[in-house]
Amino acid sequence: MGDLIEEWATQVAEAELSSVLPRRWAHTQGVAKRAVEVSQVLGQDASLLVAAATLHDVGYAPRLATTRQFLSDHLADQMKMAAMWSPAR
Repeated sequence: MGDLIEEWATQVAEAELSSVLPRRWAHTQGVAKRAVEVSQVLGQDASLLVAAATLHDVGYAPRLATTRQFLSDHLADQMKMAAMWSPAR
């Protein structure tokens, strides 16, 4: 499950940021890379950290910025589901 949430987070962030906000996308990639480095000490929650780092700025995407609900609703639900279905739990 861990790799799936990381892949999903990367796909969402890239789709929302790479073409319309390339500098923010580059920043997001750097934050995600740092999260991968730090995650080595977290064990079972490492994937959630990487996913959260990858998605931390996706709310700035013009398509999502108008609703302001993406991170608080959809992302929170996705993170809860990932944690609930994690095989390590």
